Amino acid sequence: MKSATEEKIFKLLSVHFSIGQEVITLRSNLIEELYMDSIGLLEIVMTLNDVFSVVLPEGG
Repeated sequence: MKSATEEKIFKLLSVHFSIGQEVITLRSNLIEELYMDSIGLLEIVMTLNDVFSVVLPEGG
């Protein structure tokens, strides 16, 4: 059974990739299996930051 957080992430990925949530697993490789490029990866990270209110510090 998936946690509420996992459900949210699976739903976001499902919408982004226009695929069913049943296709995505905890072991899915976004780049190799779902064919995500670097821009898509950045978009997903930004979306997850917004949804979960994550604030990343600027700089290194």
